[in-house]
Amino acid sequence: MLLTNVSKMWLFCYCGELVVSKSAEFCNGVYSNRWYQLWNRRHLRDVLFMLGNAQRNYGFSIGGFGYLSYQVFTVVMKTAYTCNAFLHRIMN
Repeated sequence: MLLTNVSKMWLFCYCGELVVSKSAEFCNGVYSNRWYQLWNRRHLRDVLFMLGNAQRNYGFSIGGFGYLSYQVFTVVMKTAYTCNAFLHRIMN
């Protein structure tokens, strides 16, 4: 059961990390496009709209505390191990 919960937590953090990295790639891709050479105002407005939205942080939120990522997974695992070691030491 413990292994299943750790696997679920890792999977959620992996998906969160994937969303964050892909949104950063999208922002770089839109900016790398030659948007400054567009002469059609409608297309330029659409590209600038995408640029504005691509610069926001995207990811899976943890109830407003942060976003799921590998760093969060590491912190959760360290905290869980510390609590487990503390309780094991007190009980024995």
